[in-house]
Amino acid sequence: MSRKERLQKALAVSLMLTNIFCAPVWAADPVDGTQGPDGTSIIKNEDISGGISGASGEYTAGNGTPGGNASGGGTGGKGGDGGSVTVNDTVSGTIGGAIAITATGGDGALGGAGHDSGNNDEGPRGINGDGGSSKVVISVAGSSMTTSNDISVTVKAGSGYQRWGDSETRNADIDGRDGGKGGEAAAIGLQADNKSTLATITAADITITAVGGDGTNGGSSYRNAGVGGAGGAAEAYGLSAAASLLTLDINDIKVEATGGTGGYGSTGGSSGHVGNGSAAGAGGTATAWGINSINGAVSGSINSITAEATGGKGQRGGLAMGIDRDSNIKNGASSVGGGALVYAISSSNSKIDLLTTDITAKSTGGAGGAGTEGDALGSGKGITGYKGAAGGDAAAYGIKIADSETSVSAANLLSTATGGAGGEGGRGGSILVDEVGNAGGDGGSGGNGGDANAYAAYADKGRLQLTVDTVTAAAT
Repeated sequence: MSRKERLQKALAVSLMLTNIFCAPVWAADPVDGTQGPDGTSIIKNEDISGGISGASGEYTAGNGTPGGNASGGGTGGKGGDGGSVTVNDTVSGTIGGAIAITATGGDGALGGAGHDSGNNDEGPRGINGDGGSSKVVISVAGSSMTTSNDISVTVKAGSGYQRWGDSETRNADIDGRDGGKGGEAAAIGLQADNKSTLATITAADITITAVGGDGTNGGSSYRNAGVGGAGGAAEAYGLSAAASLLTLDINDIKVEATGGTGGYGSTGGSSGHVGNGSAAGAGGTATAWGINSINGAVSGSINSITAEATGGKGQRGGLAMGIDRDSNIKNGASSVGGGALVYAISSSNSKIDLLTTDITAKSTGGAGGAGTEGDALGSGKGITGYKGAAGGDAAAYGIKIADSETSVSAANLLSTATGGAGGEGGRGGSILVDEVGNAGGDGGSGGNGGDANAYAAYADKGRLQLTVDTVTAAAT
């Protein structure tokens, strides 16, 4: 006999002895919600030497499916993650047309509710899905690649679930769910590995863009709120070479990477309850390389090389409701902006000999999230607004070498770095009770700006020879 059956029998006997006859009623067993399937992923491994563009070069992964609702105190089903895109294509010889590839990761989905009917959650909500990653690599096969057409790659990672309000936990005993993370994005315009004999690459413009996915907002709750999801990282290369001997004849290389925005913190103690606000998710980092050579040799001419990176934005933390009744609860911390790092030309244990007109490296740190506003204490006084979050650091290298022998001739060499702006301080709290001696809170302090470092050229254990008309390096 099971434990439940023994308890049912004991209760029935007890009721009979007191001349009370009824059928015992039992609460339903907890039932968890079903997990939402992840979005459909895409994997491509093709020879695209004939060229690829239009719909043939567009890859979009599927979004995740929401998790199912729970019942009887069970946990809601996890929201499906966004599908990923992974492209590893090859090129060789004379290319038959333009190459244009766009890859987009799928978005994450909402976790299931902790109830199957009514407004209040009997159990925890399901985990929210993360955004899907996206990566594109075009590898050079054989001893040469020649095209008079442009090569462009655009990569965008998926984001977490983004709608406000849908993920609230309506139970004063259960914390809200954390937001899903933004997916990571990576793009390599041309990759050359293990070319022990000299290989040639001839092309028109090479344009590479990578954007990290945005983080999900944290879930609010009648209790403590869930933390915002972090923005996804992004990295992009115009040309990446490892253990290869290359000679180049390329018009323009332009590379741009942007980190994903972090998710907002959310409200704790919503709908008249008491709870802590949650921290916001940090902005995603961004890194861009125009040309990167490791253990090889690269020579030739390129009209211009431009590499830019921008860190993702931080966001505001969540509010704590009920501070006037419980001064121990706190607003959530706002989040920092993502860092940005750029190398227009990077060389490690390599020999570089390049002729170009313009070299530009530009990095911008992500802005920090604004501080949350103060509130009013039970005494009636307003409290000080919260400090804004720090901006992301930024570093830019026009040329950076390590254990390398490098010679570069250019008309203009420009390197600029701008630290991310610190978030504004939060507004001071208002007066809850209008009495003598009560005053509104002071505004919070603004966040610190990010550090910035800009180098026109930087050499570590190597030999660097530059022939340049104009050199500019500026950090703000």
